Amino acid sequence: MNLLAVLVCVLVQSVLAQRYPHPVCAPHFQYVHLNSKLGWVGLGSTTYLESSSLHNITLEVTYATVELEDYSNLGELEITHFHQLRTFKTDERQWNVLYIVKFSTQNPIPDVIKTVLNGVTLCEDKERALSSQKPVHIRLQLTYNGFTNQQKFIAKVLTEPQHTSTTTKAPPSENQILWMSGPFTVRQLTNRKVFLSKEWLNWYEAKEFCHNHNLTLATIRSEMEDKELNKFHRDALPGDGDRGFWIWIGGSKLTGDWLWLGKDPITYFNWGVGEPNNQSDNESCLMVWVKYNNDTWNDSICKVALPFVCEKRN
Repeated sequence: MNLLAVLVCVLVQSVLAQRYPHPVCAPHFQYVHLNSKLGWVGLGSTTYLESSSLHNITLEVTYATVELEDYSNLGELEITHFHQLRTFKTDERQWNVLYIVKFSTQNPIPDVIKTVLNGVTLCEDKERALSSQKPVHIRLQLTYNGFTNQQKFIAKVLTEPQHTSTTTKAPPSENQILWMSGPFTVRQLTNRKVFLSKEWLNWYEAKEFCHNHNLTLATIRSEMEDKELNKFHRDALPGDGDRGFWIWIGGSKLTGDWLWLGKDPITYFNWGVGEPNNQSDNESCLMVWVKYNNDTWNDSICKVALPFVCEKRN
């Protein structure tokens, strides 16, 4: 597939995808969920000035993430489009560069902390660069030749967590606030136990996954339950609350009305502003948007892959 075809695919998918702007680098960089295969990626754009002729350009993107299980995959960086812009200055050429960042992990989504073009810093997020929640810094570097349309890519780990002790930690006990159980992070709430997945699945798959573990997708029956679940999400996914993240829960309107697990009418709602909007006439499943100390609900396309939370009522 040539670069133009790649660009068209990326643009079409990004128009339909969920997205949020980078807290520092917007509007020139944003996070976009393209599809269930690629998951979350970073999409960036910038301009490049060249007074005489087009030479190689070097693009660098550094991101912060959690400690990786597999350091053989550090992510990918690719320029998807490169073209000359019209300018009234005859001695100056201006080029538009579009690029995509594919991350090495999806849960949690890494934080892009620095972008550099030909040695010039385009954007730098110093606050997230110092976060202890995502101590691993990875640099993706791409050299692109506009004449030959060739790209050369390398990736490098810049910083890793410092392990000061080799002592084996005791397994967490049941009376701790959060503990691990199989594929879940678990907490006991007032009238139920909740299980946050490590997997990213679409709504149908998430419902089946919970069922296979003798659980159900979580429901929210009151404001108290909403607040408890929101706090659990933020505690279980530390460091992401400033940017926000989506979580599947068990509501849907697949039969016409909003129901919990396809049976019980939803009587308590916490919709975000302008929601539910049924965008593209194709949003029939319920997700929670968690940010800071607040959460709101949103209707979404059921086939988008997201984390999800299951429950077991007391």
